Amino acid sequence: MKMRWLVIFLLISLLRRLRGADIYADCVAFGHLDRQLCQLLESAEFEGSIILKGPSIEEASKDFGGIYHNKPAAVLSPSSADDISKLIMIAATSPNLTVAARGNGHSIGGQAMAFNGIVVNMTSLKGINIVPENDADAPYADAMAGEFWVDVLRGAQIFGLAPPSWTDYIDLSIGGTLSNAGISGQTYRFGPQISNILQLEIVTGNGEIITCSEEKQPHLFFGALGGLGQFGVITKARIILQRAPQRV
Repeated sequence: MKMRWLVIFLLISLLRRLRGADIYADCVAFGHLDRQLCQLLESAEFEGSIILKGPSIEEASKDFGGIYHNKPAAVLSPSSADDISKLIMIAATSPNLTVAARGNGHSIGGQAMAFNGIVVNMTSLKGINIVPENDADAPYADAMAGEFWVDVLRGAQIFGLAPPSWTDYIDLSIGGTLSNAGISGQTYRFGPQISNILQLEIVTGNGEIITCSEEKQPHLFFGALGGLGQFGVITKARIILQRAPQRV
């Protein structure tokens, strides 16, 4: 039994080394990043995937606005906030490497692009947990930033619940709309989406992963909501829920 686990461990280590070697070779071959950054990306051992060629690069080169076309050097599809933290700490070692978070690509002015930088494909961050009743709080949903609002609605409807405020188009990522405000025709009654959030998980500009709210680090909490990503990358949000209306 011990020998079997040793073999499995050695195989996993070998696969990681081969994967890292591929990252480094592709990174150097395409020449958009210097060798030091390529080595750091190789050694980071992201749990998610980092792509340096192929359709993902082209997809990350454009957005809904269609005005700009900026090709990144790489696209990271993180599996957790830890991957984003690693990337931001690597970027901090370079004077000119840019990092941009991209949800469903509905920016109109190239905000989700990073020319010769690294785009973070936030849609790989998945997970929704609906808490229908709580002794201390109103119902809420804990959702990863890469989830779409339509999926939050589907999960909440099972319990007869729904978020109070929406955008008019709901195939948008949670992290994307919360970074902008989340405004629709419901805003006059319930406020924008950023007014209906209890808590955020954020990766800051120095790579620190922080959970914040009105009570805990409120300056970061209110700065990140509608902050256009300038205060950090939102990776998870706790969203207020209410009883879904019988009529709309």
